[in-house]
Amino acid sequence: MSRLTKLSCYLYRVTSFKALWKKNSCRKIYRCIDSLKTAIAMKVLDHTVGSMLKEKYSDIDLSTLEPIGNNVWLFWYSGFEMAPLIVKKCVENIKRIKDVNLILLDKNNLEDYFDFAPHLKKLFEAGSLTIQDLADILRTQLLAKHGGIWCDATVFITHNDFLSGLRNNFFYSGSYTPNWLFTKGKWTSFFIAAGRGNPLVSALSEAFTYYFQFHDHHFCYFQFDYTWLYLYSHFAWAKQLIDSVNQDNKNIFYLSYNWNKPYNETEYNKAMMENEIQKLNWKSNKVPELDSAEETNGIHFLSRK
Repeated sequence: MSRLTKLSCYLYRVTSFKALWKKNSCRKIYRCIDSLKTAIAMKVLDHTVGSMLKEKYSDIDLSTLEPIGNNVWLFWYSGFEMAPLIVKKCVENIKRIKDVNLILLDKNNLEDYFDFAPHLKKLFEAGSLTIQDLADILRTQLLAKHGGIWCDATVFITHNDFLSGLRNNFFYSGSYTPNWLFTKGKWTSFFIAAGRGNPLVSALSEAFTYYFQFHDHHFCYFQFDYTWLYLYSHFAWAKQLIDSVNQDNKNIFYLSYNWNKPYNETEYNKAMMENEIQKLNWKSNKVPELDSAEETNGIHFLSRK
């Protein structure tokens, strides 16, 4: 691992994004740290995958894109029967949606759809490649190879016609506010839709696979998003594709951020109506006591049929 990559790893371990952003008085400090982190990440990517990406993805014709189609991909490594209640709730909700081809992936059927490169499998078995790294490679390779929608297992679809409505589009990624992260809310890794052979997901997949040919560990948790940013910043076609998406989901973390707050029917329904998806967190959104005297947003969500 190069000195630059080691520096980036260290910087990400000793600083916190959200802790600073939540304090208004510290936002200038946050922006300085964020700018430094982003500059280092861009240097690392330029050093590790930049030449490969520029050689293969500089000249892209977006007029030949294929539509997204009706595949919907969900992944839970240990198997959905072992998943937390929040995950099961999200999955059961998608199962009710008509006119989609839902594919549930786990460790047992993963390689029926995924080309698990030998060097990646070796790193994964050694513990160097995390499940999150695997999922990042998996989501982009599946979309590049088969097309469809990658939906994290903790995403709740609030509008039944949303998924089928994407099938004839060419690309989509969830957008959001607050945009404290360097992505500025322009994309998400947890909800991506693309047609087969889409150059953006192909470049993301190839960048990750190529990076791990020469490195045993990711250089930071947000490496996937920084690779998006690298493509967005360096390739006009990638910027055009990402900017073509309407940023229409402004409050997709409403339920997660307000999980333990008292349920307010008007506010809750407004968030569900105005956003096609809600992103939850199975670690921080703890399963509450369903017979609690006070109904919270979390209790209401888990109690609904």
